[in-house]
Amino acid sequence: IQKASNAGDAYKTIHDGSTAMPAGATDDTTTPICKSLSLAQKFYEAKCFGSDVQNAAQALVKIQAGYEMVIPPVEAMNSLYIIKGKITMWGAAMTKRLRQNGWEIEYEDEKTPKNTWASSTATITKGDKTYSYKATADEVEKGLGWKLSPLNKLRFHAIGQLIKFHVPEILDAGVYYSAEEIQDLEDQHIEKAT
Repeated sequence: IQKASNAGDAYKTIHDGSTAMPAGATDDTTTPICKSLSLAQKFYEAKCFGSDVQNAAQALVKIQAGYEMVIPPVEAMNSLYIIKGKITMWGAAMTKRLRQNGWEIEYEDEKTPKNTWASSTATITKGDKTYSYKATADEVEKGLGWKLSPLNKLRFHAIGQLIKFHVPEILDAGVYYSAEEIQDLEDQHIEKAT
């Protein structure tokens, strides 16, 4: 087995498909993937990262998805969410990813004559590229997030649409939907069944 010069190199190498082990490793229990599995077990046992993690394997999936997106384990556990077997990302984490990738974000929010939120237009800009999306109450008002924080719901929906259709490359690891979008689909499915 090829020895890596340090554990960081070994972690990258192992996840890229080679058989390298950390320098000085004597068995498979010292490989980074085994350490990630051990960390996942500890995270699951701690029960402090949300109801989406039902076992250590799901915690490991979130840690691995975070690794692929260059998100540290604790942040991955808090920013990524598993809904119906799909890895999703919370809206606040999506805005962070945009900013980390050099995008500036602006919002223009509108209220109805009854002083309720009508829409939010999110605009992202990087260099000479600018994209905008206007999320309306009609698009998102049936989900749970609307009842809790309508303005955030509008903004996160707009950001999700911008990422999905204009800059999907900022979300790697197969993350295509925001957690809020998947929850809305789930809420609508439950509503139709009752």
